[in-house]
Amino acid sequence: MVTLRFVAVCCVFAAITAASKRPWLSEKKFEIEIISKNSTSIQARFRQLRHVWKYSVSVSVKYLADARSPYAETLKRKRDRASDGYYYIDTGPVLNAGTLHELSVYRLRRRRLIKTVDVFTDCDEYTYSCEAIHGAACLSFTQLCDDFADCLDDSDEEKINSTCAVKLPRRPAPPPPPSDTPCMMALAAVLENSGSNGSDVRYMDRPYCGRDGHYEQMKCDSLSNCHCIHPLTGEILKTQTDYHPFVHWDFSDFCRKKSQQILTDAIKGEDEPLSDAGFEEPPPPPPAA
Repeated sequence: MVTLRFVAVCCVFAAITAASKRPWLSEKKFEIEIISKNSTSIQARFRQLRHVWKYSVSVSVKYLADARSPYAETLKRKRDRASDGYYYIDTGPVLNAGTLHELSVYRLRRRRLIKTVDVFTDCDEYTYSCEAIHGAACLSFTQLCDDFADCLDDSDEEKINSTCAVKLPRRPAPPPPPSDTPCMMALAAVLENSGSNGSDVRYMDRPYCGRDGHYEQMKCDSLSNCHCIHPLTGEILKTQTDYHPFVHWDFSDFCRKKSQQILTDAIKGEDEPLSDAGFEEPPPPPPAA
């Protein structure tokens, strides 16, 4: 009898010890650690939450909940967790410089927020950094010597011989998209036939081209119906979703990944059928409250 009790106590002690060494955390101890950041990207990491295997991560501009998130990703337990037990986040150079962003981690299954942190991206070389009333500020050349002090030390209004003391390089204009892509040629034809700047053309009849000259990945024919667009042909793919601010970024990311896959297949010389084969459908919008 004593032996059985001793074995039971040992088993309980071993279970408690093993549980304490597990890499996952309770929700109260869940933290998002910012590893590094610069003017256009953020690198962060977090540990696995107990009994949660899949996560949605998004980075968006603070106070603009309905705006399209420049970064959105789905992280799964085995595929995306590193050997040290962390999930790593790297937005890449897609964020706005000198802007307050909100990094959020959600439960993918229940669509519930776990944790959010605010991150202020650094100023770039085309802006002037100083301390302002509301915190760090990145001022463009138009905000220098404009007779309005944005910085606490008034350094943005300092002049030497009637010339602004702070000198900034002018931000170069982005290169125009190539004119020989199907989207740009279709846009030129629409504008030529309309005889105006295209303001009288219906939204769904007008092609919208990105900086690379390809069709934009997503188009909404109303405030409640959005579609993924074939980047090379402009055709509507067999995808659509009801608009909802909470999942809008998720569908945008879905269209972006689909467009990238189509372009990759086109470079490889593979035919791309107009279907959703090989893609997970985005989750349905949550029921209205």
